[in-house]
Amino acid sequence: GSAPSPLAPPSPPLGDGALDALTRALESLALNPVDEATFDLRLPRGPARARVYEPRGRASPPALVLAHGVHRLGIDEPRLVALARSFSAAGLRVLTPELSNLADYHIDRADADTIGEASLAFAPWCARQKVGFVGVSFAGSLGLLAALDPRYERAFAFVGTVGSYYDLAQTLRFLATNEARGPDGHDPRLTAHDYGALVLAYDHADEFFAPGDREPARRALRLRLHERHDESLAAAESPDLSPDAASTLRRLFKGWDEPLRRRFLEAIEHNRDQLDALSPRERLRDLGPMAFLLHSADDNVIPPTETEWLARALPPEKRGAVLLSRAMAHANLKGGAAAERWALVEWMAALLDAGAREPRVSDLDRPFLFGPRTGAVRRPRVHSGATAPPIPGRIQSGWDCDGVGARRRAPTRRPVRPRRRRLKCAADRPAARLRTGLRYAWRGTCPARSE
Repeated sequence: GSAPSPLAPPSPPLGDGALDALTRALESLALNPVDEATFDLRLPRGPARARVYEPRGRASPPALVLAHGVHRLGIDEPRLVALARSFSAAGLRVLTPELSNLADYHIDRADADTIGEASLAFAPWCARQKVGFVGVSFAGSLGLLAALDPRYERAFAFVGTVGSYYDLAQTLRFLATNEARGPDGHDPRLTAHDYGALVLAYDHADEFFAPGDREPARRALRLRLHERHDESLAAAESPDLSPDAASTLRRLFKGWDEPLRRRFLEAIEHNRDQLDALSPRERLRDLGPMAFLLHSADDNVIPPTETEWLARALPPEKRGAVLLSRAMAHANLKGGAAAERWALVEWMAALLDAGAREPRVSDLDRPFLFGPRTGAVRRPRVHSGATAPPIPGRIQSGWDCDGVGARRRAPTRRPVRPRRRRLKCAADRPAARLRTGLRYAWRGTCPARSE
């Protein structure tokens, strides 16, 4: 017989649409107004657009990198913005870096490097040894790849995945065949979304179209992925396309047929080495940080069995909370029994507790991350100003922003007083704050919010 599943109880999972439910679970906790700033994040690979969410009035809060999934709006995707604000209102400093390939419907290793470099840069700036990471959909698996990379693994306190994959080729085969098998052999019997076929055809246009047809075909597919259906149909009838390419596009827009399904499966096999390089799979036994896994029961883009495989592959000591929830649909909160909703709260509480346990480091000489950008560019305040926090008997250092970059101020000695020691109580922990806020929300009341 098969080995017992590490998921107990084996309730079905949660995916990319978990954004709405996680946001609702956090919104009741808006105890901290949130400041936001959009800027260029300076990375070894070059500047990357990013946004930071700062909880006002919280000195050196835990840090979290939140990565978007495959969506053209990237860090401006409304559900991602709402989730980031909710995390920040619950007491975390949140960074959302733009993953340019995922925003253009490409799944590329370069985005895993962007996640790793952004996490390395964000940790010292937040006066933390490590930061937490949560990735939505395909970005969650790219975050696992970054955490497995020796260049970046020291930056991660934990990795959270929301509807992510274990084996990319296995996920793509599900999109073509509607078949997904878990570690114990069960099939959730889901009907795959046509969106997956469009993404693969767009990403591997050379497998579906002749060289002269590739660019106009990609233009029509891009319009379809952007949900501009009338324009995509017009583009599919462009005189720049051959009759065969126009026919392939029309069939892609209508859904699967058997010849198209065969070509799709052939493209998966032809690119198997590339897909394996983008899959965490067996490498998970070497994962350093804890992993927290979340998936939706009826996710029809990345099947819930992928999270079961992820949980099975993780070493037991690295497997944090694993939630397969019936309370979630692909893109919204279904409701469900109180036990199902409370399980989601406990998963989120475990994630926040992991971030809160990460110790602080000295704030002196942390890097300045902002680069030139139109509009107001500023560094969010970390303590009571732009200088390092008071440390008795130490020289205080700071930064000046000239509107283009940053330059060091001359160090000055100033009288400093030790900060008053704060009492540690359960209500000061992010997880306890989350549980308290949700109790209010479910009773139909809400604690007072300070504006």
